[in-house]
Amino acid sequence: MEQTHAPPSKIRTRGWGLPIGVWLILGFVFIIGAFVTANILAQRSTRLATADVARVQKQFEPLARHARELGAAVGGFDRAVLGYLRSPSSDNGGVIVEAGTRLSNLVNQGSGLAPTGEEAQFNDIAALTAAHQADGFQLVALEERRQTTRKSLDAALNELDARVSSSGAKGVSIGNALMARHSLAEVAEAVAHVRKDAVTTLSRPPGSEAPVATQGEGHLRSVLASFGQELRVSPGVAWLGLLEEDFKRSVTMRRRSSAFEAELET
Repeated sequence: MEQTHAPPSKIRTRGWGLPIGVWLILGFVFIIGAFVTANILAQRSTRLATADVARVQKQFEPLARHARELGAAVGGFDRAVLGYLRSPSSDNGGVIVEAGTRLSNLVNQGSGLAPTGEEAQFNDIAALTAAHQADGFQLVALEERRQTTRKSLDAALNELDARVSSSGAKGVSIGNALMARHSLAEVAEAVAHVRKDAVTTLSRPPGSEAPVATQGEGHLRSVLASFGQELRVSPGVAWLGLLEEDFKRSVTMRRRSSAFEAELET
């Protein structure tokens, strides 16, 4: 018998009829293409982000640097003022002038750094800084006037002491004894009381109110009223008039010094 053979079957292809190897190559190409595309997009995003950072830095870095420098200048000015108030001197005064000049220059430089639409806020900051600086210089001026007034007070008290000593109120040596007229001795004691109370008043604790008149001032007024007639005769009217002028000046300087002390405390 003849053996029958089935007709040869056709080899069936997949997809578009491409071999599997070709499909693998295409897959690798697609993967590599996706990777390259993602890398290009990432680099482009990085460049854009870097450009944005550079733009923001260029726009705001001068402003941030100015803010830091302005804050440091305000702090330096405050420290200079406090240093002068603690220890008034020409050197500390020079430090204040230098710190104030630097602060003023920075305020003036800030006018050109304001972003568009923010000019009003920058002007407010400049005004507040200028007012703060003016307050500092006012404190320095008050301290200088207080120091001048204290020196005038010391001078008035010294003249008052010298006036009393010139009259022999502290005693005249007679033999081994020191003799003094009772009226003049009372004047000398009252003048010493005036000086003591003036020093005590100006050394009072912060926040306490200075008296309009001290006990020593009241004591001297009482002595002059009691012995005025005798004192006009000797040491004389001119001497008594000069003594009263010295006394009035010391009272005025003491009150003025107390007022400056109170103003510096507020």
